[in-house]
Amino acid sequence: MDIASEGADQFLDAVCVVKIMTAASAALRKREPRWKRHSKFLAALNEGNVPMAWTLLCGCEEPLVDPDVRIMTGGEYKPAICIAVEKDLLDMAELLIMCGCSVNQSSPTGLSPLHIAVMRNNADMVRLLLKSGASVSCRDSNGRTPLHQLAVCNYEIARLLVQKDGKTEYRDRNGATPLALACKGHRALALCLLSLGANASAGDNEGNTPLHHTCAKVPNDEELVKHLLAAGAQASGSSLAARGSQRVSQLVPVWTKNSAVVTCVGNPRQPEAARRSQNRTLGQLA
Repeated sequence: MDIASEGADQFLDAVCVVKIMTAASAALRKREPRWKRHSKFLAALNEGNVPMAWTLLCGCEEPLVDPDVRIMTGGEYKPAICIAVEKDLLDMAELLIMCGCSVNQSSPTGLSPLHIAVMRNNADMVRLLLKSGASVSCRDSNGRTPLHQLAVCNYEIARLLVQKDGKTEYRDRNGATPLALACKGHRALALCLLSLGANASAGDNEGNTPLHHTCAKVPNDEELVKHLLAAGAQASGSSLAARGSQRVSQLVPVWTKNSAVVTCVGNPRQPEAARRSQNRTLGQLA
């Protein structure tokens, strides 16, 4: 009886081992097609092949691709939604969102789909992402929001972002607002942000205001200076980084050779007509 019992136990142990190995083998076989399906999905993304992507995301064949999958491309793992937005694939982005993709994921550099859509100047994509719950306050690795990323003037995109939560005063790690960045070289965008209510006197961590940045540009932008003053920029503000505690009116002659800008900001005896023009609205100045 003992020999028979021992043999039975050995047989059961062997059966258990076989079952474990079979399960492990099945898991291994299941893992392999997942990698293959990820490769197929990346190909579908690159080609904009929505039907193929739908089959991989929502079809009947297991395993399905996770809509939040991160795929190695360009030397980093990026969320599929970020890749779709980079390629301006609106239908692909809609499919990913329909399948449950999170619209507030970010790339390794902190760029969200909304950051990328704004940088791509794609108003339709921005509209889709906002409608799907994208956050306008998300920040990249430099602390910048999508509004900071408006590389070109697109009034519609700027309006959509501001309309979402009514804010134009997001600050990056240096304390710079979108208006301050725009005043360094994107005049049309600066005017656009001013028309949406941006604070013309907001200083960064070093005390530099949009007016400082505008006066420091070469060539100088007299019209933008006038618009900033009309919007409430203070000529008595100080720039800690540029000239200690000097006033803007003292800095302008140092920074600019444009006599009109010097007159506009730094001359207390400017003609009455010029002083009146500073108090006019943006609409009147335009």
